[in-house]
Amino acid sequence: MSRILIVDDDPSVLSAFERVLVEHDHDVTTLASGSAALSLLEHDRPDLLIMDIRMPGLSGLETFDRVHRLHPGFRLS
Repeated sequence: MSRILIVDDDPSVLSAFERVLVEHDHDVTTLASGSAALSLLEHDRPDLLIMDIRMPGLSGLETFDRVHRLHPGFRLS
């Protein structure tokens, strides 16, 4: 079972991703902001991170950049 983190500011997108992925036996965490994702990644490492690019506050690209700088050993793909 893969642990997947979904980050998107649209609740309907989060719900749709979660529903489909849970049906396929994945462990899914959903968050509504890049800053929440950064907080979670301080103590947890999912197998896959799916993130919206356009979000209020930290964009997906800004979040991606911060994850890469703060956690250089975390494989981003």
